[in-house]
Amino acid sequence: MTVSETIDGNEFEDLKTVCYDENAIQRFKGMHKASGFQYPHAIQVESGLYIIYSVNKEDIEIKRIERSQVLN
Repeated sequence: MTVSETIDGNEFEDLKTVCYDENAIQRFKGMHKASGFQYPHAIQVESGLYIIYSVNKEDIEIKRIERSQVLN
């Protein structure tokens, strides 16, 4: 999963990878399921960037990253 920053909503800069897991394997079978990350959402609180996402449509994970580490 990658994240980038925009000032005007049209031009995005500094694309960074924040999550990568080639071993994200489904534990349960189901229709319309795919391995990997889905439904990402991010919110900035003070200097932290919180990224909430689904893994394999089975688990929800939250990752906190210092904004200065990802977006410069």
